[in-house]
Amino acid sequence: LPTITEIKFNSPLEDDVVLGMAVDTLTLESGEVFYELPLKSLITLLADNAKSDKRTIRFIDLEQTKPTPAPSVSLPNEKIITLPAGKLGVEFSSEVGKPVFISEVKRKSPIKDKAIVGMTVDTLTLESGEVLYNLTVSELLEALGAHSHSKKRVLRLINLDTMQLTPSPKEEEEEEEEEEEEDWIPDEKIVTLPPGKLGLVFQGTPPRITKIKPNSPLVDEVMLGMVVDILTVGDGAVMYEINSKALINSLNKNQNSDKRAIRFINPETNEVTPMPDDEEDEDEQ
Repeated sequence: LPTITEIKFNSPLEDDVVLGMAVDTLTLESGEVFYELPLKSLITLLADNAKSDKRTIRFIDLEQTKPTPAPSVSLPNEKIITLPAGKLGVEFSSEVGKPVFISEVKRKSPIKDKAIVGMTVDTLTLESGEVLYNLTVSELLEALGAHSHSKKRVLRLINLDTMQLTPSPKEEEEEEEEEEEEDWIPDEKIVTLPPGKLGLVFQGTPPRITKIKPNSPLVDEVMLGMVVDILTVGDGAVMYEINSKALINSLNKNQNSDKRAIRFINPETNEVTPMPDDEEDEDEQ
């Protein structure tokens, strides 16, 4: 919040304010109240209304008093605004990992009756028909500035609490390709393992591949979602119905061997091979 850092000797408020006090709210002659004002906006509003003798500022000591929160506004699901040529008088902001939103609508903005603080920028459609998606603040401002002469720019705003961002066609294609790749798993595949680490992450019982590291020597051999059915280790021993912990321990113990092999299966079409009866009998003896 804007804070008083100096009181000039000829200030008409020198007996009313104290250094360090912060501006909580500004009320104009019209009755309009402004909350959580940035310094630049405060100065602009005061200058625009300098002739009024009915401006009121509420000052607070931030160490003792919390700022007055702006009244909550119920945002509509979406607003589609055809933008006029020229500057819009709107401030855009973003937080780390989140999309661009409207942080301020200036009093002289030509779209002040349409743009709402807090709404998220979904898409910007240019006069050419090109649609821009997932814009950063700098990308949005650059696009608006480059086409400021146009009266046919269309900005789609959404309430991020009730609606999702529109994915770009490229993103949709990539998601569909990823889904197709993840969906297709062969019924079974026997893979001879090279010595060393495999660069795979397994979870659960039976072990399922949940991650394939970029440097894995099996990157072209296995797929996410494949399940370990049978493990054959260097000494010829065969392990059935294995869990992830036992699998990893065995692979690490025999990691120098070039005679390890895993039979992978698609859990949707195949069941894990049960331990043969003769091996169960041996375990019991």
